[in-house]
Amino acid sequence: MEVSAAPLGMGAVERLDAWHPGLVLLCMTGRCAELVELCHALRERASAPILALLDDDTSGQIVRVLRAGADDVLLAPVSMDELDARIESVLRRVSSELGGASERYVDPYLCIDLTARRVTAQDDPVKLSPTEFHLLSCLVRKRGRVVSSQEAIDAAWGRGNPTTHGKLLSLYIGYLRRKIERDPKEPQYIHTRYGAGYWFGGPSDREPA
Repeated sequence: MEVSAAPLGMGAVERLDAWHPGLVLLCMTGRCAELVELCHALRERASAPILALLDDDTSGQIVRVLRAGADDVLLAPVSMDELDARIESVLRRVSSELGGASERYVDPYLCIDLTARRVTAQDDPVKLSPTEFHLLSCLVRKRGRVVSSQEAIDAAWGRGNPTTHGKLLSLYIGYLRRKIERDPKEPQYIHTRYGAGYWFGGPSDREPA
């Protein structure tokens, strides 16, 4: 396992943009407010699981950090054995959630490679913001089934993020359509299931039941 250390605060966000880790371990004991803010910032940019380390749970700090986007929280001090076990557990859970998920979609017009974080439309590179990429990744990985609005919000902005809502999701769906669809008003890839959510499928795919 390769490990890279980063300074606290926005330095960690900058490192994340450049490195794309498989898991983020945050240790900011005694600084819960900063940890919550950092979790939100990291979750906006990446889908990597976040494991946070706190020194106490006064004022419901664990709940705040989890709602900010952390996948698990440990209370310090913690043994290396327990830390290793928690890391393995989080990675195992993420792997299970992505089991059978497709990381690529290719047709003559559109190519999406989630592993390489590359999208092209008619051979032209498509530049996506981190939030747009997370949202598209969620839809592509669950190709052929309807993704609820809440599930899409959680994937793009993190679970329990209090700043997100259905109108913001609709706005970002519109951003994606303008970037990858031939005609955003007649989408062939990102489809709406009114009252339920959205689904991704190519022009030849059948609408999910």
